[in-house]
Amino acid sequence: MAQYQLYYHAGNFAGRGEPIRMLLDIAGVQWEDTCRIKSLIGPPVIQALRDSPEGKGQLLMFPPALVDNTGTSPVVVSQLPNIMNYIAENHGLAGRSPAERARALQITLTYCDLVAEAMAAYHPVSGALSVEQQWDVAEPLVRKFLDTRVDRYLAFFEEALQLNGRGSGFVVGDSLTQADVSLLMAMRGYRGSAGEHCASNDRIPLVKAHEGRMRAEPRVRAFLQSDRTVDHFYNSFS
Repeated sequence: MAQYQLYYHAGNFAGRGEPIRMLLDIAGVQWEDTCRIKSLIGPPVIQALRDSPEGKGQLLMFPPALVDNTGTSPVVVSQLPNIMNYIAENHGLAGRSPAERARALQITLTYCDLVAEAMAAYHPVSGALSVEQQWDVAEPLVRKFLDTRVDRYLAFFEEALQLNGRGSGFVVGDSLTQADVSLLMAMRGYRGSAGEHCASNDRIPLVKAHEGRMRAEPRVRAFLQSDRTVDHFYNSFS
């Protein structure tokens, strides 16, 4: 059995599973994308976990969920930022000091806020429907989101980089943390969901430079070139 099992939809979209995949790969652990293997999507994702030996007695609601099989008994962790922080804390990707760990988690939580706002704009009727199926309702909300909300998040990320070595290295401290994964994921979602808007945005030079460095980082590059990634960001910044 793999050290970690990720339970997230098997659809051809990055979603909230992708930052977990990247962190697990960077951590260098043995992990399994369980729902992609079993072709599970929608309600069967969590039901499959409930029915598994690992899921018995665990507190479960929505995907993603991560099963940690490294201890004497399985531990199931839910909620994206909680999962990212759990992996980071257990595999040296959280920061070197309490202050760094708090800052890195702050970046991750802010990234998750961005994704939640994007989801509300791109999928105002139902998350189960495609953007095209609800575009008449979504279009004005998406335009407002891009015009008034995205820059606030990106300015925050730009400032975070400026405050840490003037944007010359990582987001927090002097080593790769979950914050770097969160920021890279934000940019992957931005490019995939609003490519023209992203390309023309000249107000985030540090964020774009950080994206380039992260894509060149050996562990990240190996992941992005592998079949373990789901590099499809159609909308919702995820």
